[in-house]
Amino acid sequence: MKEAAGPHSNPPLLISADENAPHYAVMKAMEAARDLGFVRLNFEAQQRPDQE
Repeated sequence: MKEAAGPHSNPPLLISADENAPHYAVMKAMEAARDLGFVRLNFEAQQRPDQE
């Protein structure tokens, strides 16, 4: 993540998950981002195709 951020010290980070993503996986991504110093987290949820 730090390498992808490049010279930006605090870029926004988007965490995207669908209903099949286990809660612990999303939490692990959040913890990894926090440990690397990212604090501007955004979340995106994928809508099921049958609910569009």
